[in-house]
Amino acid sequence: RRRLLEEAVPSLVLLLPASHHADDAADAAEPPPSHARLLAALRELAREYKDDLAFCVANATAAMAPLASALALPARPAAPALALYDPMLQQRYVYPRALVDDDATAAGAAALRGQLRAFIDAFLDGELEATARSEPEPEEAGIVHHSTRPHKLVATSFERHVRDAGRDVLVMYHAPWCDHCAAAHELMREVGAALAKSEPPADGAPPLQLAELDVHANDMPAAHQVHRVPALLLFPAHQPHRRVLYDGALTADAVLRWLSRYSAAVPTPPETAAHTGGRGVGALTAALKAMQSTAAAQLRTEL
Repeated sequence: RRRLLEEAVPSLVLLLPASHHADDAADAAEPPPSHARLLAALRELAREYKDDLAFCVANATAAMAPLASALALPARPAAPALALYDPMLQQRYVYPRALVDDDATAAGAAALRGQLRAFIDAFLDGELEATARSEPEPEEAGIVHHSTRPHKLVATSFERHVRDAGRDVLVMYHAPWCDHCAAAHELMREVGAALAKSEPPADGAPPLQLAELDVHANDMPAAHQVHRVPALLLFPAHQPHRRVLYDGALTADAVLRWLSRYSAAVPTPPETAAHTGGRGVGALTAALKAMQSTAAAQLRTEL
């Protein structure tokens, strides 16, 4: 998978249902004729586009699930699925049509090659729209001021949610491979719990919504990407082109003080010696810097 995604040449990847294959070739089921016709069409196109694309075929086994995810393809497809991947732009383009049918005639084979050729040509000419990975959108619960449970954002709902002019939105970016993101999840719960005890914002002041985003499962436009996880970004109300990155200690008190500078919904915490929470801000800050440096390198390899 890594070699495929890091090659400089764009790749066309065909993912075949695992039901027709097995790790041991002796146990593999015979693929149906429609799959054979598809493979024949791709072999012909591979010769035609050998200088432009790398053609690859993979079986949808458990080992190929990360590849399927990276290409925005189903991990266990019921039918063959195909996508193009551009390593320079780190974008994938999923073929939108069915790849197999019952037409075994020469005309059917020619039609299939023509459809695939048009898809490839549109990609090479820069005319295709990239396919964005996104988790399913959760049910909207409305604006909950100072909710202790952050709202789950996904790629398809992100812009609509954070650019809602009626609220400030604090987003925590995380990834499943980030061991340190568990602490950031706990931090968001602590911040929410502290805010839940405060007074609602004054009349006319925008409320604050806490939210979280899995950067591994959701593709974001460049304007909303981060280069490290965990990361906290505030999207202020009424300022559609602004975002504020938090770069302080991972303590609820420190985050609340930072939020109070940018959000009218957050009261300024009193100056107390206890605002470090007894956790050692210096040590936490050093740990944060170290873990973000490590996570940044891994994040750049994830799609």
